[in-house]
Amino acid sequence: MMYDEALALAQSTLSSIGEGVVSTNMDQKIIYMNEAAESILEIDANQATGKDFDQIVRLWNAQSNIKIESPLKDVLNGEKIKGLKNNTVIRTDNSHEKYISATFSPIVDQKSLVKGAVVTIRDITRLKNLEIENLNEKNNLKEIFDYAAVGMVVLDRDYIITQINDTALAYLEQSREKIVGSFFGRKFPCVSGINNYQCGKETQCEYCEFRRAVRRAIEEGIETGSIEQRKAVVWNGLNEEHWFRISTAPLRINSSKYCLVTMIDITENKNKEKEITVARDTCKNILDQLPSLIWRTDTKFACTYANKTWLDFYGKSLEEALEFGWYESIHPDDLPRYNELRDKAMKNQEYFQPEIRIRGKDGAYYWCIVAHAPYYNLNGEFEGYLASILNIQEQKEAEENRERYRMIFDNARDIVIMMDLNGRILEANKSAIETYGYLKDELIGMDINKIWLNSTAIREQIKKSVQKQIFLEAVHRRKNGSIFVSEVSTQLINIGEKQILFSIIRDITERKRAEEELHVSRERAEAANRAKSQFLASMSHEIRTPINGMTGMIDLTLLTDLTKEQRENLITAKACADSLLNIINDVLDFSKMEAGKLSIDEKNFDLKELTEELLKPYTLRVKEKGLFLKYTVPDNIPRYLVGDPGRLRQIIDNLMGNAVKFTNQGFINFEISKTSEADGIVELLFRISDTGIGISEDNISSLFTSFHQVESSFTKKYGGTGLGLAIAKRLVEIMGGSIGVESSKGNGSSFYFFLKFKEGNLAVSTERKALETKKTDNPLMILLVEDDEVNRKVISKMLKERGHRVEFAYNGKEAVDLFQMKKYDIILMDIQMPEMNGVEAVKNIRTKEQSGSHIPIIALTAYALKGDEENFLQAGMDGYLSKPINMRGLYEAIEKSCYPRGARLDSNGEVRYCTYSDRNEVSHKTEELLKKIPLMIIELDHAMEERNFNRIERIAHQIKEQAIEADFINLKDFCFKLELSARKEEMDTVKKYFLEMKEEYYYIKQRFV
Repeated sequence: MMYDEALALAQSTLSSIGEGVVSTNMDQKIIYMNEAAESILEIDANQATGKDFDQIVRLWNAQSNIKIESPLKDVLNGEKIKGLKNNTVIRTDNSHEKYISATFSPIVDQKSLVKGAVVTIRDITRLKNLEIENLNEKNNLKEIFDYAAVGMVVLDRDYIITQINDTALAYLEQSREKIVGSFFGRKFPCVSGINNYQCGKETQCEYCEFRRAVRRAIEEGIETGSIEQRKAVVWNGLNEEHWFRISTAPLRINSSKYCLVTMIDITENKNKEKEITVARDTCKNILDQLPSLIWRTDTKFACTYANKTWLDFYGKSLEEALEFGWYESIHPDDLPRYNELRDKAMKNQEYFQPEIRIRGKDGAYYWCIVAHAPYYNLNGEFEGYLASILNIQEQKEAEENRERYRMIFDNARDIVIMMDLNGRILEANKSAIETYGYLKDELIGMDINKIWLNSTAIREQIKKSVQKQIFLEAVHRRKNGSIFVSEVSTQLINIGEKQILFSIIRDITERKRAEEELHVSRERAEAANRAKSQFLASMSHEIRTPINGMTGMIDLTLLTDLTKEQRENLITAKACADSLLNIINDVLDFSKMEAGKLSIDEKNFDLKELTEELLKPYTLRVKEKGLFLKYTVPDNIPRYLVGDPGRLRQIIDNLMGNAVKFTNQGFINFEISKTSEADGIVELLFRISDTGIGISEDNISSLFTSFHQVESSFTKKYGGTGLGLAIAKRLVEIMGGSIGVESSKGNGSSFYFFLKFKEGNLAVSTERKALETKKTDNPLMILLVEDDEVNRKVISKMLKERGHRVEFAYNGKEAVDLFQMKKYDIILMDIQMPEMNGVEAVKNIRTKEQSGSHIPIIALTAYALKGDEENFLQAGMDGYLSKPINMRGLYEAIEKSCYPRGARLDSNGEVRYCTYSDRNEVSHKTEELLKKIPLMIIELDHAMEERNFNRIERIAHQIKEQAIEADFINLKDFCFKLELSARKEEMDTVKKYFLEMKEEYYYIKQRFV
């Protein structure tokens, strides 16, 4: 290909490419711009030529709005090809903004010197138009090959120059005299890579094509032409390498045979061929390195060229893509439409740009824009199409996602509104249109305040919110003036560079109506529950009061001298009273469990002692019925556990009671076994088996239901409420265990349950000696406040048996008056009394107490429901005893309240309550308590300043637990009241009990430290 043709082809190729191409010189001045660049930059080439590149091509970051410097300077300074960063735009003089990608490449000559730069610009807002241009490429495509002069040399058979013309002399820049007679190889030596090479004397010279041509001319008379060899000659005073095209012909002079050698210096042609080759390879290299997929077709639309980017994407070789092979990459569903558009465009040689799916080398199809531009040769003849392919798969997916979100937005059942920060509605879905009753055109642009009451304050609130999102209820107005309540979720989001409020609004009118109905129903249920609780409290009070008189009198009578028959009758009477009390307790426990108010304690207890004490009463009953009682506890079971011994006793008592009740012959077996043990937790299996009447399979499923008896006749024959098993089951489940039964009618029953306990420590023995009524060493003056004559009589006798002095008040008012008139050591206060109840009386007494003084007050009441004790302590009482009053419990409560400084066992096993004078007998727990409380008081101060009720409750609970460990009952009670006040978030009461707790602590500290 000649130079002009190569130049024309290159110019035509670059002009036909659909991408913008801009070239600059080393001063960054624009020296060329193609039509595509004019279109992209929206400026005429004549206007841009000669101007600075950065003046014409102004680059900005679309997101940050910061101007970007082009990499042109770096490329001109020697860096390799560079591109632009993501989100780069240009801003034209017409105020248009276009996303572009560009490639900045240096233009170098054959000596690798940078002579300028070429910038390929693609408008990727819609498609990428590619056009390659390399104006300053030092490939000498503008020059044509010149004819070289012909040199002629005559050689004899020894390759000696006999004659030479002027043109040949010009190659050597020597005189004819110096040349003639010389060996041809010395004047025109071959260029070889061998060191110290001597032309004509080397082994490979025998194979020299020129030498053989000379011999053929002289010896055979045969002509040889177009031998190209590289020779070393002197040119312009310098040793240079030149290419020559040599021809040989036979010549006779005076009948002697010679060889006429014709030499044409083709060095320039050779150099031009090399430059053209480099230019062609450079163009191909540029096309291969472009990020766009470029290919070319002939007039029949058969592929004749594809760049490397296209082949890499396609995953095929060039040979496989040529002709019509690339068609197989088009999606079968898109191929008919593509062929139709192609045929239509080719008729008029028009530009066309379809969107089709093309398969990549991974086998997946990608949506692409394929831009086809007609290609014309230098003669203006149509030779096919140049095409570039832009992968728009991500854009397609984004469009599909936008469409999907649009469908979700429009078809959402909830109202969805988008508005700007000023409250102007930007978008609304179908639900909004239907709910508010406006047309969409009416809603768009409307001030949100017209349909959303008080939205301005809400918008200001969300602007200041850290989360930029709020949930609230609001009132909205329809077009017809009606309003509705809604639940609104509003969030501040960014769309591009704009902030908008995105609101989801749900009409909750029906839900509000349902909530109101539910609220009414709940209030009714709570009222019914309160009535039930009041009924149970009243029933408990009314039944416990006479039982208290009965059991008290029986206990007092049993202390007197009685005949055997009288004692047996009284024991039977007491058993009947206890049975009635058990029935009441069952009903109350069941009520507590139904209300979810049953509490479970965590105490250290002796399992062996508990079970032995529990089984003692059954030994006599079993013996009376002629039965055998077996009791098995293996040695591998821990003796000391942490749990609720009272509830465990209640469960076993229920099951043992049933076993004894329903067994008339045979035996009863009580056994405990260990099922697992890990990390200080032991699981025990308790099993009570009997040989009694058994249970039919039909009745087992309903055995643990409330008020259930296996047969109705049993109620009359055996007695009971039918609550025992139901209570046992609920207790086991509340304690985290499970219960079951194995039985068949007539073959006895085996009840079992699993419970887990923490392993405990050595516990204080719970064994009690028989009650003795010896006089106390510290008799007290006690005020007994009780309106019931029987209870007054019973309790006063119990107190006097202990050696205490007793005075009476018949109601709360009298108690307050007597408190002011006389000095008492302790007050025993009934709750339900005429004129003034016990709670009001205590409040009056507390307000009348002098600073620093505190009289212990113990509630004696028939109230025994969950929460009663806490309520009485919160009201200002120091202790609580439920009726019927147990003598031992009464004595212990009095002595704890009057001597609240710890407890220990004396040498006789009796409980002794310590005074502050017993300093030498204080345990290390007291010392630990005195060390820890000051820090906890400081924490409480901080928590109260912050009004952090949860923290106050937690710290008060911790001090209370340590006070219990050290047996400081007053301190424990103050902490308990402080804990309850924090739970109710009553700050005034919290402060009151906090001060009292501190006073008690300082009093303890003064006595012990």
